[in-house]
Amino acid sequence: MARRLIPLLLTTILSGCLGTEVGNPDEDSGGPKPEPIPSDLRALPAALTLESSCPGGTRRASHLLSNQTPFDVDAVAGGTRGEEAHPSSFEVDGYGTQELVAVIHLPENGVLSAEGKLVVDHRREGVQPGGENDRRLEIPWSAPLGPRRPEATVLCGEAMPCALLSFGNVFTGAVWQMPLEVANDGCAPLRLERIVAEGDEVEIAGPALPLTLQAGERWQGRLLLRPAATGFRSGKVVVETDDDARPQQSIGWSAAVSG
Repeated sequence: MARRLIPLLLTTILSGCLGTEVGNPDEDSGGPKPEPIPSDLRALPAALTLESSCPGGTRRASHLLSNQTPFDVDAVAGGTRGEEAHPSSFEVDGYGTQELVAVIHLPENGVLSAEGKLVVDHRREGVQPGGENDRRLEIPWSAPLGPRRPEATVLCGEAMPCALLSFGNVFTGAVWQMPLEVANDGCAPLRLERIVAEGDEVEIAGPALPLTLQAGERWQGRLLLRPAATGFRSGKVVVETDDDARPQQSIGWSAAVSG
């Protein structure tokens, strides 16, 4: 039977280092705050402590959601003030798990630290919305803030940085491609000098280099493979930028070629 994802309301709370006050639910309603409905999902880790970034920078983190019940769950995750979730809507089988990647855009007005929450609203599959059927998991995050600088992040078509471009099983006589991106997750312009692929049968395709990426921008290209003979192939892709912390980054690539 086909499963159906039910849209749920998403909210998120984001505050900077000085602490943005949020209304007290007891004061707003004029009565006692109701007991929260227990979440069917648990996050591992339960909270995200992010690496230091600059105000307006981007941080990425991966964590695992675990369904603590035998019931299948429909879920929607994300935020409205700086948090993105990948995937943003999904199902978790009873006692199953789901990887969730958070991409967090830090506020530009922070001084020492920033904090907020990633929200996962969920409901057991097949039940009606409302009341005790609607459940929420909140995943707090925090990040210290530092000086403004560029920061190069190498991506391979996903929200998290990659360590390997795997073509998998391919064959000769065709051109194969994998996505390759360089994002400026920092708060100052990033100079992307060059990208080099090792191997006679691979090349980089994309906008001409060098170029400058402003904060939040990304270079989007591809790694092309044209195998001429069978066998296992592997090599490296080297990315050179003016990111002082990581001026040169290398990721591997591999392919198993058949005729």
